[in-house]
Amino acid sequence: MPARNGDTVTVHYRGTLEDGTVFDSSEGRAPLLFTLGEGDVIPGFEAAVLGLEVGEKASAFAAPRGPSVGDVWGGAPGMEIVVANAGETSDTVAVYDGSGDLLGTATVDAELASGSRAWYTLPVELDGASPGVELAVAVNGFDGTSTVNVFRQSGGGLSATPTRFDTGLARATGSLAAGDVDGDGTPELIVGNGGWWASGVGPSAQVFDGVLALAQTLPLGGTERAGSVPLAVGDLGAIGLSRHPVGAVAGSHNSTETAPFARHVECVDCHDPHEATSTVAAAPAVYGALKGVFGVAVTNIGAGSAITYAQAQPIANEYEVCFKCHSGYGGWPGVRDVASEVNTQNVSVHAVEASRLASAPASTFEAGWAPDSVLYCGDCHGTADAGIPAGPHVSSASPLLKRPVFGVTVSDSGMLCYACHKRSIYYTGADDTGTASLFYDAAEGALHARHTLGAGLSCAACHVSHGSPTEDRLTRADVGLTRAPSGGSCVGSCHPGAGASYTRP
Repeated sequence: MPARNGDTVTVHYRGTLEDGTVFDSSEGRAPLLFTLGEGDVIPGFEAAVLGLEVGEKASAFAAPRGPSVGDVWGGAPGMEIVVANAGETSDTVAVYDGSGDLLGTATVDAELASGSRAWYTLPVELDGASPGVELAVAVNGFDGTSTVNVFRQSGGGLSATPTRFDTGLARATGSLAAGDVDGDGTPELIVGNGGWWASGVGPSAQVFDGVLALAQTLPLGGTERAGSVPLAVGDLGAIGLSRHPVGAVAGSHNSTETAPFARHVECVDCHDPHEATSTVAAAPAVYGALKGVFGVAVTNIGAGSAITYAQAQPIANEYEVCFKCHSGYGGWPGVRDVASEVNTQNVSVHAVEASRLASAPASTFEAGWAPDSVLYCGDCHGTADAGIPAGPHVSSASPLLKRPVFGVTVSDSGMLCYACHKRSIYYTGADDTGTASLFYDAAEGALHARHTLGAGLSCAACHVSHGSPTEDRLTRADVGLTRAPSGGSCVGSCHPGAGASYTRP
């Protein structure tokens, strides 16, 4: 029967240093007697004993984690078990055979004196010129320098000196995966970096081609998403660009578009080949490409979803064709109700239906935009790719955006938000002198820049994209923003307790 908590056990033990020197042993004396689960011995020792049968043995290291299975020890038959020992004085990975016997250890190359710890292991074939598979080890540096080590096989075991790549400061590298993600027929190593909130570093994934040749770094969000990054690599089939999936639901088109009908999209849902023209218009009025199609008109009787719908045959405004699907009109489960988000009776909106005077001063907008501007849906949604017909048909920037928001960092000058809102105000702060964005503190200076440039937070950390029924300045409800004539305060997940306040000059 395997040992379990509450059992009293007797154990013979031997403690050795990494060079094999014995520093303590029960050999030649009575075995150690203790009860499992009562904290009588150090946790690592107790964890090694749990589950053992009478007569079995095990090796124990401090803080074992990140186990994996693979043929990494050429001198032993079959597969081996690899464990990262995150609590050792000099971090190691331990390799065991299928019976649990220790075959050997390998010491990682990292900034261990600064607190880095071996965190995750993965056997993977990265170098076809070397024998057997390699062993990749993620070394978590937390707010310091994180590292990836790759051990090749040598002399029947692992090489003493690994290949090392520093993933970066405050990357908090903690996960690994492998797979052919670029279609070249050989696997790549994918490294998950959790990022570090206090250092303003968001999560990311790094793709290595071969033995630690960095091929690509993929941002996974702003600092607000810092944490662990679980990884998985798999073939999900033909996943294309973000698109309106024309023809995906055969036989569902209704010529009158009278609800209820199955959710679908066909070319004729947005374009009437008899009435379409090349004429332009001013938002929100319908322009030539959409003329003649049926849509949905709205009457906003309150904020949010307090909307009544009626057919618009044909549409008078661009948004009416969008609301045919992206609203509460069709009653489909799981569909985002964008009409409720841009409702003109909301506290704040991106003005799609009608002009709404924004609180942001005119000096914060790029040329061509003003606080009372009206937007087309197509000002944000379209294609980000050259050579593709204009309009929200297909885009590499999801969801059908003309410029990316996701998969880029807030520092990227090509991010969608900066098409209208000055980057020099909201990121660098160079043009925010206290009378521009209004989010400014007399002592701390430009607070948008403090959050983006300084802390690495994305726009989405504090703001919603379309509008808010209850919050001013397109602010997320969980931010807890309260404004006052002389400044304001935030009380929420970022600033708990008493919160943080600012006073304008």
